[in-house]
Amino acid sequence: LKLRDVVRMGKRARRPRASGAEMAAVSFAALDDQQILVLAFLDPGTVCRVGATSKIGIFAQAATEDKLWAQCLARIFGADGHAASRGPTGEAEAKPANAFKKWFAAAKELGMLPAFSEPLAAPLSGPFFGCWARLQRRLRSEAAPVLATLRPPATPEAMQELASMCRELRPDCVPHPLVSGLWNVHDGQIIPHSFYRQIVDIEPVDSREMSYLEGLFGGYSVYDHGGSLWFLPLTAAMALTRLLRGKIEGFTDAHPTKVAFGFGSYCQGESTRGPMKWMLVDVLDGSVVCGTNTRPPSDYLPAAPPGEGADGLLRWFSEFTKRFEEGTYVHRPMVNEDRDSWGICLFPAQGAELSRCVTRGVEVTASCIYMPEHRAQGWGYSLAFKLLGTAEERGFQTCQLDTRIWNVELEGEERDTVRGDGVIGFFPILTDGGWICNLESDPNSQYEVEGRTRKSSHVIPGEFRYQSCSQGSRSMRGQFSGTLLMVPGTRKKPTGEPFHATLNPFRLYIPDFIY
Repeated sequence: LKLRDVVRMGKRARRPRASGAEMAAVSFAALDDQQILVLAFLDPGTVCRVGATSKIGIFAQAATEDKLWAQCLARIFGADGHAASRGPTGEAEAKPANAFKKWFAAAKELGMLPAFSEPLAAPLSGPFFGCWARLQRRLRSEAAPVLATLRPPATPEAMQELASMCRELRPDCVPHPLVSGLWNVHDGQIIPHSFYRQIVDIEPVDSREMSYLEGLFGGYSVYDHGGSLWFLPLTAAMALTRLLRGKIEGFTDAHPTKVAFGFGSYCQGESTRGPMKWMLVDVLDGSVVCGTNTRPPSDYLPAAPPGEGADGLLRWFSEFTKRFEEGTYVHRPMVNEDRDSWGICLFPAQGAELSRCVTRGVEVTASCIYMPEHRAQGWGYSLAFKLLGTAEERGFQTCQLDTRIWNVELEGEERDTVRGDGVIGFFPILTDGGWICNLESDPNSQYEVEGRTRKSSHVIPGEFRYQSCSQGSRSMRGQFSGTLLMVPGTRKKPTGEPFHATLNPFRLYIPDFIY
């Protein structure tokens, strides 16, 4: 059906003896659904051009009708019912045509305008569009290397394979659009070669040598273990699912309709041994769980709180996007001693889960993450120190950490008080704009600085940060606090009386959302 044919049909349908004013007064209510049915076969761009051909033709009038654009929203973006009056980020729109423009703009921003003139096997996943558009916007400005790993949308063949695998799981199993829709925008990430070396049974999909810390859903580093959670290409996700079902005893019974979509290895670097984590989504109800190679399948953890409908994966994805947008998660070096180890860090950088206190110009901030793949350790925490104000306001130019006292209070247990010198072998000397790295602050030469010698001294810009672990408990609830003894000047050459900087309490708990 060509544009010229529609225009001709519209002209034939006019009343030949009526005046222009009479034609303009033709009410669409007097028309049947045939015009909408005809226009529904056209792509939206052609419908817009039909509407621009005339002010009085019945097809031109039909091209502006809410009913038509509501059908377009449902057919292309799966936005029907209440969603037909809202844009991709949930904003209310007066007319479906306006809502469609917003959806179309989001698709264009994502670089995935569908072939509207071709029949669609299924509606594109409108609910994921808004989240993906927001996430890509943030990645573009804050984490371009992660953005560069995202692949094009999944192919129809891959989607059909997912449907076939779901029938393998259960004969009547059909993947919910709010599950398969995750891969409608991006078919996972380009995955590091190391991923496939760790799971040798999976055929590589678009892999290359790259940092193991560029997983889309963030990560962390603590001591000699760390990594990030990668968004899997659909074919790799299905291969991992089959591998888990075949090799892990009890997996199929505990999770009969779940499919993997994320994977992380937390053994630091290229090692192929260590804790692993995978995210699973139920293709029927959308619930998300976190599994690890350190837990039996019956002990996998909910990764998103229960909700109504099959929107668990969408809420999990949306919450991650929100936290990254707001700056709770930030793109920064994961390994403090390696300034090139950039990734999306899951230690909260702001918000209610960040502890902060300033004592005599020394700011101490801290936050923690729950590590389900490290059952014995429980939590990783990140502490940062820096100077605020001026030397005149503080009463000193520099100060150095001497000793610290940690108080770990777990529900149902006695307080555990830990005393020690410095932190993980460091005695940071804080100065304006950063900290001084030399043999006095880093006696074991842990921190890599170009041109560093035993006698050299370098100012490292930014806060001094380190990560460590706190053991779990039966209740898995508690708090962590403490004090740090700071010496004005340095420990060897003090310029004033030592003072205690406060580490305000931060929570230790299992969160509602696990990444």
